[in-house]
Amino acid sequence: MIYHALKGFDWHFFDYTFRKTGLEKSIYKMFNHKCTLSTIETARKLGHRNNKLNEWAKTLGIELDHHNALSDTKACAKLYFYLTKGKEHEIFDPFFQYYN
Repeated sequence: MIYHALKGFDWHFFDYTFRKTGLEKSIYKMFNHKCTLSTIETARKLGHRNNKLNEWAKTLGIELDHHNALSDTKACAKLYFYLTKGKEHEIFDPFFQYYN
């Protein structure tokens, strides 16, 4: 799972949805097995200080209707590919090793 910022309201909504659908163990399994990636954390590791998705979108020329779930998701995906520069397979090797 790739996300930009998963805290506060977003986390509670996400957690509620997983519990409501009976998948609450899945979310914790993903986090415990490092099957998640934060674009904010990735950017920080690469030396970037910008944390806001809308500022990243503006800088990179990514179309964004901020706080629209689908638009935010698409922008996050584009930011992810920008940050990983085609090396996303290296980041998710532990995920694929665990689930294969």
